[in-house]
Amino acid sequence: MSTLNYVALILGLATCLYNHVADARVQPIDNIKAVPTVQVSIQVGLPRGESSANIICDILTPNRYVGFDLPPGGTKTLTVAIFAIYKCDATWKGKKATFVAYDKTRDTSQNDVYWILDPLGFYLSYDQHDWKRVGGW
Repeated sequence: MSTLNYVALILGLATCLYNHVADARVQPIDNIKAVPTVQVSIQVGLPRGESSANIICDILTPNRYVGFDLPPGGTKTLTVAIFAIYKCDATWKGKKATFVAYDKTRDTSQNDVYWILDPLGFYLSYDQHDWKRVGGW
């Protein structure tokens, strides 16, 4: 092959490689299922007839939060990425408290994380049988 053919071959390969890299850069990441996730369930264990609890959870990244009202007995399940930390602020009858619903260090080996909020405080479980009181209002 002549030198001119080698130059043309190298330019062709460089163009293909550049197009491949450029295409990879502009592809949106819209497949959340590609990231390993954990289910975090928050249940309000307040007596019937009590007011709802308001909960706002933040992924500790700007503009990534979810808020909801849960009546007594209500449950909300969140799907969270395993590399995240979810901090939640709860309000009930003028009382306020903060709890970490999912912590990548504390909950690293768990597939599911369960919370119950009741008049005395916040309880964490990984199996819905053994509950540990984590904090109060």
